[in-house]
Amino acid sequence: MGLANSLALKLYGVTSNMQDLVGGTISRNENGEPSGLMVDSAMKVVLSCIPEVFVEERRQALDRASRYTLMRGVTTVVDFERSFPGASLEHSWEEYWPGASLEHMATRYFLELILK
Repeated sequence: MGLANSLALKLYGVTSNMQDLVGGTISRNENGEPSGLMVDSAMKVVLSCIPEVFVEERRQALDRASRYTLMRGVTTVVDFERSFPGASLEHSWEEYWPGASLEHMATRYFLELILK
């Protein structure tokens, strides 16, 4: 699930007239307008427009997140990030494997993957 603000919804053409995607839901408020909550495959609407972030940038962000959570006493995180339809298993490995293989990450991560 993900969130999109009103500007993102407008830019990507998400309106009250838009039908839910197969396998996903566009959450709506009491007036039938999109609330910004995108569930499962509905996330593709906005994700397809976000530029790809380089692998090294994703690794650095993961390292920062690991240190941040550990400072707050969180020692284990379950990551469902790539579990939505159309996600890239390859990207998940590119992000996690170097840190795990070098024992670099301070936080224990469980990466949930859907294999087809």
